[in-house]
Amino acid sequence: MSVFGSFTHTIEHLPPQAILAVVQRQGKMIEDDLYHERPFPTGETKSVSDFCRFINAAQTDKPMSICFASEDEIKFYRRIIAKLVVGAVLPAESMERFDATFLLPGSALG
Repeated sequence: MSVFGSFTHTIEHLPPQAILAVVQRQGKMIEDDLYHERPFPTGETKSVSDFCRFINAAQTDKPMSICFASEDEIKFYRRIIAKLVVGAVLPAESMERFDATFLLPGSALG
């Protein structure tokens, strides 16, 4: 199973607070893999890592640079952000921040 597939399977049906814990753990694991130069498929791993960083940034109101992801990844992440906003895990403006942060490859920037 792909990194993205495994990630979606893990968090898809979890309650908001549990999603947050998994996202934090997954982000740390990817950072550790990067630090130790472990090989992995870079495109989707970067997408999952960017999503994990976005969740942390949204919680702490830190700025986030533009991220690129596939249409399927963006749709999934958007559903998870909505779930976290409804569950009061993320602030309401997180959805707007997400839409401004995650773009399809080749999208025009502003």
